[in-house]
Amino acid sequence: MKVVMLAGPGVEDLADVPNANAHARENNNELAEACRKHPNRLAGFAALSAQRI
Repeated sequence: MKVVMLAGPGVEDLADVPNANAHARENNNELAEACRKHPNRLAGFAALSAQRI
């Protein structure tokens, strides 16, 4: 089992919040698809755009 995630720099470094959200969503959707295709081989950490936290 491999745990995968977006490598740095991540979306938290993007100053434009809507753009960061779009990149996070795209990355998370691709990661989710890979995990669905290989559930016994892959797990993942979601990308979060945390500019407003």
